Amino acid sequence: MTTETIKSTFPLSPAIYMSTVDTQNMAEAALVSYEMTASWSAAYTAAVEYAADEWHIKATPAQAKTAVRLAQTGWDGIRMSVKATVMGASQ
Repeated sequence: MTTETIKSTFPLSPAIYMSTVDTQNMAEAALVSYEMTASWSAAYTAAVEYAADEWHIKATPAQAKTAVRLAQTGWDGIRMSVKATVMGASQ
């Protein structure tokens, strides 16, 4: 299937209200993307694509940016956890 065929077969609905769980799911997709690419820009794209793939909606920039910000917070938590583990192992 070409991109145009997919778009015509599965048109995206306009953005809708997303629950906290929906936003967290987008954030998880963004975090996984960041882990693989080390690019927050790619993480943003992954969050938007996740909404399109899972719910057939076009996420608003605010929804995608919120998901990326949650992913960044998660990434900071991972970094702190690893640092604490490494520092604890060296003592």
